[in-house]
Amino acid sequence: KILHIGIGNSSIAKNLSDVFTWIDGITNSQQELEAGKQVNDRVFLINKYNPEEFGKMDNDYDVIVDVSLKSYACCNEHWLGFMKEVINKLKVGGRLLSHTGGFGGHQSPFTTFDNSMKIEELYKLIEPTCFLFEMKHLSDANGYYPFIIEKT
Repeated sequence: KILHIGIGNSSIAKNLSDVFTWIDGITNSQQELEAGKQVNDRVFLINKYNPEEFGKMDNDYDVIVDVSLKSYACCNEHWLGFMKEVINKLKVGGRLLSHTGGFGGHQSPFTTFDNSMKIEELYKLIEPTCFLFEMKHLSDANGYYPFIIEKT
């Protein structure tokens, strides 16, 4: 069972549909919702930083995919709440898959803080309930690489 955050017209969802029997997708964009429904029936319009909305998702995922963990957060408080919820949504042994390429911040009228991220922030946040696996050996030309957070 997988939760794909920011599903849109995702090649990840397309490639994993043969591997996972259950894929829930969320997005906060109506346009991405329509694109996501072309890939998967279970796509929901939800703001991941809204605890009430995000809290409605299941709590037993084997895998959660989100390549942009912090870059659209409006503040650290909402981002920290979101990360705690993500970890709570994983089964023990479940994994969050992400990529450091999504660490760059995005400007918006609602963002009043540095919403870019450093890998050190994740280490501080997830200990002692999770392990973080950095896959630097898979770095791209810009030095970005995938990583996995596993709930223990």
